[in-house]
Amino acid sequence: MSGACPTPENPGISRRARWQNLGSIADPDEVIPLRRELLQLPPPGGQGRPGQLDALAGALQARWERVGLIADLDEVIPLRRGLLQLHSPENQGRSGHPDACL
Repeated sequence: MSGACPTPENPGISRRARWQNLGSIADPDEVIPLRRELLQLPPPGGQGRPGQLDALAGALQARWERVGLIADLDEVIPLRRGLLQLHSPENQGRSGHPDACL
């Protein structure tokens, strides 16, 4: 995520960077609900969907790595599977590079 700037589409970048540097659990606790809300904005087949799925999965996975909440990991797995489905052969050309979901 280096070099990325916070934008209206990606408000969690600065909070995530602060959390990674300072280790405060309050930041991902704020970012994860925001990511969930953002996921509701683009239509399921919309161009921003893969990025939003990946961002939410990344925030949940980061919190799981730090805190160990199994519920976070349980949510990450279907999100990552959803990303793989978006990058399936029948959906090629619709979204970004499939390596982003690995």
